[in-house]
Amino acid sequence: MVTYSQIKGDRKKFLALTGLTHTEFKQLLPAFRQAYERMYPTTKTLAGTPRQRQVGGGRKGTLHDWEQKLLFVLVYVKAYPLQILQGATFDLSQSQTNYWLHHLLPVLKSALDDLGFCRNATRVSLRAASDVSMSRLNSSLMARSAAVSGPKTRKNRPCTTVARRRRTATRTW
Repeated sequence: MVTYSQIKGDRKKFLALTGLTHTEFKQLLPAFRQAYERMYPTTKTLAGTPRQRQVGGGRKGTLHDWEQKLLFVLVYVKAYPLQILQGATFDLSQSQTNYWLHHLLPVLKSALDDLGFCRNATRVSLRAASDVSMSRLNSSLMARSAAVSGPKTRKNRPCTTVARRRRTATRTW
């Protein structure tokens, strides 16, 4: 299981897993925490209704620290592994991994928006490009993956070619 306390001292491993240096991670952490608390306030449940019990009851999960939550989502954004692999890395089941990814990805986007980052469909830009490390953070987190930028298939072909090189009509009479 990968934990923040294990890898925070290893600069190369930290950079390889997250795409950030430790100082960049520390710059992103307060914004991530504020965005999380804004999106999921402790006075309300996930459904938005007021809580009937206090926060903190029950067993502690594997992603209970802020650093661990941010590390989890940054590793996913950096490598885009399968959810089963991401779960095995952080000692979670696939369903828990799916839950946390859908829970934390909007928080990361909100935190990056709070820091002044924006993502366009074709390019990534930084509104206030004064800090070089933050622009590197933006490019490492929001770069387009190879799967997205691959060749597109044409949908409006009159006929398709199958594996045996015979033409098949797309319409049947």
